[in-house]
Amino acid sequence: MAAMDKQGAHGKHTTAIVAVGLAAARRVKQEAPQVPLLFAGISDPVAARLGDPHSAGVSPWVPARPLARHMLAILPKKGPIAILHAPGRGAEMAGRVAHEIEAAGRKAILCELSDENAQNRELVSASSAGAWIVLVDRKVIGEKLFNRIQVAAEKQHIPVGVSEEEYVRRGALVGVGPDTHRIGRQLCRLAGALVRHELPEGGNVFCPEYSFAAINITVAEKLGYVYDFRDTKQVKVYKWH
Repeated sequence: MAAMDKQGAHGKHTTAIVAVGLAAARRVKQEAPQVPLLFAGISDPVAARLGDPHSAGVSPWVPARPLARHMLAILPKKGPIAILHAPGRGAEMAGRVAHEIEAAGRKAILCELSDENAQNRELVSASSAGAWIVLVDRKVIGEKLFNRIQVAAEKQHIPVGVSEEEYVRRGALVGVGPDTHRIGRQLCRLAGALVRHELPEGGNVFCPEYSFAAINITVAEKLGYVYDFRDTKQVKVYKWH
């Protein structure tokens, strides 16, 4: 946690507190509920009830448009793209990603993974696609189900893109992630707007302004893909032996 101080008539007082992570944010809410809170590094700020008028922060989720742009830059240029997602909010995000993919002239196939029967059925349906995008969901598409998806994709030599950078380490070809350095700058701007009461009404949780594609170059080599990164912006490359 970090406090932002302001000199007043009676000395220095805390103008706002910056919290990174859910535990830190909850501590601020408990110990200093009257002080404006700025937060980052929380997977679901809305569910954590951090969207109140005295809080503002940046979620770690990359919006649909840049997510689709990063995926289209790395995944194969031909064939439909299957989007594997959880129901509910996952379906909403999948619809937005599909819209962006189709706006770019590609076909998108939506595959909702709810119960085990649906998972088996949708994985078979997705096998006709040239690539998969998996929208990771902690409650439905977590580590266990992702491993099943990854095994199925590897058997069919289908490249996989993911909505979280950490799953690139688990065998996906490409993932997306926010630029954490620039999130700090974004929080500074939000801090000024928060203390001046200039935030848009009902708009206290913001998406990261900058993002990048994380590529597992070891997986790319196995699939026979060669990239010229001189023509690809906002890319982070991982290689494991």
